[in-house]
Amino acid sequence: MHIETIERQSAGNVRWLRPREISDRLGVSLACLSKWRTEGKGPAFVKLGGERGAIRYSEADLEAFLDARRRASAPRAA
Repeated sequence: MHIETIERQSAGNVRWLRPREISDRLGVSLACLSKWRTEGKGPAFVKLGGERGAIRYSEADLEAFLDARRRASAPRAA
C-alpha cells in the first residue's frame, strides 16, 4: 500500500499522524520519539515501505497511549 493511500484512507475513521504531529502533541523531540520507538515505550506505530519507510501513528493509538498514563492527583498533606 502506498503512503498516500494510507494517509487518505478514512475507512473505519482512522486518522494517521506523522511523527512531527505526535512530538508536538506530546511535547517531546523527534529524537525522543524515535528512541521510544526503538525501546518500545511510545505509542504504537506503523512503518511503511521497508527500512527507511514512513512512520505513521493512528490517532486512536495516541489516545490509548495517553489514557494508559493518566494519573489522578494525590491529595496533599495539610
